[in-house]
Parts: sequence; C-alpha cells; structure tokens
Amino acid sequence: MFTLQNWKTKLVYIGFGSFFGCLCTIIGMLASPVTAQRDKFGEIECTSLRIVDAQSNLKIFLGSINSGGTVTIYSKDGG
Repeated sequence: MFTLQNWKTKLVYIGFGSFFGCLCTIIGMLASPVTAQRDKFGEIECTSLRIVDAQSNLKIFLGSINSGGTVTIYSKDGG
C-alpha cells in the first residue's frame, strides 16, 4: 500500500484531501449557521403532562379530573 517510491505523491494527495475536506466543512458551516433561540409560548393546551427522567421514570404528572385538576409529584423511589 505505502511503498517508498510513491510516498511523495501519496503525501501530496493526503495534503490536498485534508485541505479540501476542511474547506468543505468550513463552507458548510458558514452556509447553514445553526442558532439556538429561546421560545416563549402564550398558552399551551393539553389534557395532561408527564415529566420523566432520563430512564423514562415518571417524576411529575399534571392532569385533569372531573372535579378539577391534579398535580402528582413522585418521590425518588417512584412511590
């Protein structure tokens, strides 16, 4: 694969490939910048809301029942 007689040519190809790869990456980042924005919502309407942790364990539940609403906060052990 890498013989001593072609090492200069292969080194030039590696250099050009690296240069053009970096150039394309930079152009791509400049052409489509990604910016984060904070959104503000006036009102959100839903029937219930479940807040879970990273392991999908239920931590907080907000919902509606016939006589009003309910807010349930679960403890660390899930009870």
